[in-house]
Amino acid sequence: MTLGSNLLVKRRYPIMRLTSLLMVCLCFGVLSCSKQEADHSIVATESAVEQRRGLVQETGEPDIQVDTESYDFGTIFQMGSYEHVFKLRNAGTAKLVVDRVRSTCGCTATLLSEKEIEPGGEARLEVSLKSEMYERPLAKKITVFSNDPDEPEKKLRITATVVPRLALKPKSLYFKEVDKDEGATMWLTA
Repeated sequence: MTLGSNLLVKRRYPIMRLTSLLMVCLCFGVLSCSKQEADHSIVATESAVEQRRGLVQETGEPDIQVDTESYDFGTIFQMGSYEHVFKLRNAGTAKLVVDRVRSTCGCTATLLSEKEIEPGGEARLEVSLKSEMYERPLAKKITVFSNDPDEPEKKLRITATVVPRLALKPKSLYFKEVDKDEGATMWLTA
């Protein structure tokens, strides 16, 4: 070891001791703050939390509500068109924006009266069901997509039992080969 390197070692230790001493003083200084300073810190934190709560209340959130989530048309006839109106309400404290409305089938059409609903406001969602040639119970879903953070996809449902306007027995008649000069007779009950 040379004389120069020995001097560096001796000089480092006083600096390291001084640094350690400063760290210890800072730690004790932070830990020994008075109760009044600690209470002030807690009050400042609580104040920040209250300001955050106030900010959330001011900006708020939309809340989509529906008068009923399901509607049953009951027994309906084939080839008919049936309508129902769902009432959408914004029970939140911010504007509700309906992005789109989707149904599960082309036989169901929807028309929304307003895409933006102010807090406390309402909109009408008109639903039209075309029973076409169905002859059975139907269940169709309608989804309302909005900016409601708790329920961005509101599911609605319509149901019906479709019956024919005219019931025939048998449902179809099959005539074997018939000459054009001859006639054929079959009975059909309506």
